[in-house]
Amino acid sequence: MAKSRGRAVSVALVLAAAVAVAVSAGSAGAGDRASINGLVYGIPSPLATEPGEHNINSGVSCWAKGHGGRVIVLDSNLDVNKQISDFDNLLAQGAQVLPFLALDQKAFRGPFARAQKKGVKVIELYNPQTVSAGSVYEASRQAGADAVKLVARAFPNGAKAVVIGGPPIPVINERVAGYTANAGKYKIQILEQVDNLKDNVNDARRLADDLLTKHPDAQVVFGFNDNAAIGAGLAAKSRGKKLLIFGINGTEEGIKAVRSGLITATYEADQFKIGYLGARLGAQLYAGQKVPRLVAVDMKRWDSAAVKKWVPFSKRCAALTHG
Repeated sequence: MAKSRGRAVSVALVLAAAVAVAVSAGSAGAGDRASINGLVYGIPSPLATEPGEHNINSGVSCWAKGHGGRVIVLDSNLDVNKQISDFDNLLAQGAQVLPFLALDQKAFRGPFARAQKKGVKVIELYNPQTVSAGSVYEASRQAGADAVKLVARAFPNGAKAVVIGGPPIPVINERVAGYTANAGKYKIQILEQVDNLKDNVNDARRLADDLLTKHPDAQVVFGFNDNAAIGAGLAAKSRGKKLLIFGINGTEEGIKAVRSGLITATYEADQFKIGYLGARLGAQLYAGQKVPRLVAVDMKRWDSAAVKKWVPFSKRCAALTHG
């Protein structure tokens, strides 16, 4: 009888161990909450072909590669409904962390709730007021606030400016507001603002041509990104005009435009870094680590004096330690 009980206890222990192993394996399959490694990152990209967005996605990929993860990118091509569909598609494909820029923050409240129910961590980039798990965002107004000071140095008695905005999402509105809200104190008159909703150089050039035709006395162009600035630079060059032209994102195209003198400066919150930190924050939160859910990245000005120190995005991943 004692031997029978002994055998029963042994069998029970073996079964318990087997159940424990199975539970452990199941947990690992759903994402090891004690590890930041081996995760699946989903990016419902607003416009993957835009240079700055490409840099963000490269930053996410850099983090993922350094931690044995993989990345799935879907391109919404500036279509909010498709971005939501892409978001749900990525959830279905097993994405555990989604670091991305939402085209319409209010439209994503439902999708964010669906992700939360699945235990997926969403890091909404460029939105410090996010209702998602966390955000990595740029100090958007710094660029415009700095640009008006440069304009004031060049035109101490006042200047006339035009503005090229973009798709009406909060980060872009903040970028433009950094300039327009500070212009008055430096005697800068905003003649007109137009928005480059398609976010490409050709459309920006066409819009800039129209602006410069209507306002031939304009001395300054502030663009919400490098595409806008480069388009304005090409329009001004074709007219033989030398204007102060500012862009944002610090893309390779923007840096080349600064070096050639096509534009005055581009500002960078390091989009590669934002993508990288977004992926890292999502992984940390997914693993249950206690970290701040909001991370701010400062803007840096790249003008003709500073541009020599600019590091290409292709070399930035190799310089990171992946800690």
